[in-house]
Amino acid sequence: MSSETSYSPEGLRKVAKEIRALVQGDAMRPFNNLKRVFPECGDFPLANWLDRRVLDRADGCALHAERFKAALTAMADRLSLIADEFERVDGENAAEVAKLLGEIKATAEDKYPTSLVRNPDDEKDDDKKDDDEKDDEDK
Repeated sequence: MSSETSYSPEGLRKVAKEIRALVQGDAMRPFNNLKRVFPECGDFPLANWLDRRVLDRADGCALHAERFKAALTAMADRLSLIADEFERVDGENAAEVAKLLGEIKATAEDKYPTSLVRNPDDEKDDDKKDDDEKDDEDK
């Protein structure tokens, strides 16, 4: 199991676009055509019953498609929003971290002047021989 989580705002937006494409344009035409179904099975009791059943099923299927379209559109909208929010939060977090690091550095420099901080480059001149004056502190 990975210890890191990653995401791609572009990937989320691509998925959102593909979801929207499922219910746009010609994709909904067959369901819209169901709204114009007017069966004429005849003029006797069984035919009238069948007319009502066909209309009921056509209307139900068209309504189901509309609800499905609304659900997929909402899902696509949320994915786009998630991508936007992740980018915004990442940007804000990066700015906040940079600000905090600057404050930490300023505080450290105030409390610990650079003259108190050992510089590794200064130690290169020290030959570590105890009989010279360069390393009196080493004795």
